[in-house]
Amino acid sequence: MCIRDSTDLALLWSRNDEPESLFAISQQAIEEYPDSADVWYWCGVAFRGAGYYKLATHYFTQSCFLQPDDEGALFSLADTRERAGYRSESIILIDSLITKLKNDSPLLLNYLGYILVDDSFKVEYGKKLIRQALDIEPENPAYLDSYGWAFFREGKTKKALKYI
Repeated sequence: MCIRDSTDLALLWSRNDEPESLFAISQQAIEEYPDSADVWYWCGVAFRGAGYYKLATHYFTQSCFLQPDDEGALFSLADTRERAGYRSESIILIDSLITKLKNDSPLLLNYLGYILVDDSFKVEYGKKLIRQALDIEPENPAYLDSYGWAFFREGKTKKALKYI
């Protein structure tokens, strides 16, 4: 079985609520390709999709270890931690990723900005990050929604409606 087949099967089983098959195919893929960051990553995606956040964290962490500069794996790790209820950890991961990669990824900027605004923590800074994402992708509906949410959190409902 090739890597792509393994990961496709794992994703299929995670979506069809067949955890036994998901565990088996993921284990087989890791045994066959233990040094493949892609296999670890896609197994993480499958486990996250099935709601197994602790296992997904394990797989994403290993993928990040094998490819430390992989933005997708690092983002997925942060997203999984946020979904598991560890927002502060997710904030630290995304902030360090933005700093480390020294890029203006609108996805990362919006993600961090939204979390900060949603938690009413550093709303102005969060809004600034979302604005940066919108400067890069001004028509992105997710970023527009986040920006509107920031105004809503500030009590500016009329301005919020313009973006939401």
